[in-house]
Amino acid sequence: MSAWVGISASAGGGGGLVQTGTDSILNCASGCQHTYEAWLEDYPNFPTDNCFSPNQSDQIYADVYIYPDSNGNLIPYAYIADNTIGKNCETSYSAESTYYGQFMVERPCYPSGCPAGLPEFNTLTIQGEIFYGSPCTDPYYCPPGEGIYIPYNAGMYNEYEMVNGGTLNIALSTVTQGSQVPGGGGAYYGQFTETWKSSSGT
Repeated sequence: MSAWVGISASAGGGGGLVQTGTDSILNCASGCQHTYEAWLEDYPNFPTDNCFSPNQSDQIYADVYIYPDSNGNLIPYAYIADNTIGKNCETSYSAESTYYGQFMVERPCYPSGCPAGLPEFNTLTIQGEIFYGSPCTDPYYCPPGEGIYIPYNAGMYNEYEMVNGGTLNIALSTVTQGSQVPGGGGAYYGQFTETWKSSSGT
């Protein structure tokens, strides 16, 4: 299972998609083993796999953003960190026109299957913040933005639940305000949950 955030050139993803996230893998080819990987990707190119190996229940921070270079080209950056074990990785990509925020849980492709079967999990909580309307002071810091609750509450979103063979696999909650952004002048992050319901059909 992959959980990731990204920015893309179209509302449905596709080309021009810069993303970063983690894979949670249950491999039962010879006994069952759990592995976890953090990665960066400029789709459709192959990802930079295994930036570091998180542990189960670690707190992950993932950020994809645009920052202008010295020539004014808008350069996408992807950054991911494990706040629990103190590891991170980051990279930049070629200039692209990307506009849409993506928050996703999906079944990726592995050599053992494409797409992979959905493993059972409990609940994944995604907390999000969007920076817009304020310039970043450098590539590594942007002023506090607005939580994803603001555009969600205004109807500026597309929402998809995972369904296979008529069976609901992952259920989405609504986006709530969540906790306040530190130093954000009263802004809230906004958060939602994704809950496993069934692996049938996957």
